[in-house]
Amino acid sequence: MLLLLRFNALKGYNPDLKTLLAIGGWNEGSTAYSEMVKYSSRRAKSIQSTVDMVTYYGFDGLDLDWEYPGFVYYL
Repeated sequence: MLLLLRFNALKGYNPDLKTLLAIGGWNEGSTAYSEMVKYSSRRAKSIQSTVDMVTYYGFDGLDLDWEYPGFVYYL
């Protein structure tokens, strides 16, 4: 995770730079996120761990790219 610290160290060169922790995306699907939010205990744990990570590594925010919430993919 040293890379995340190095990435956010770029703010030293540009104080106006804002960085986001990006999670998800087109290829990620929706199943993992649907399971993550299914129960309040999972939601709470996921939210807390995300806030901890954003804070620890010095990000300015979060980009949660949850494509098609509620979509169920059947093979």
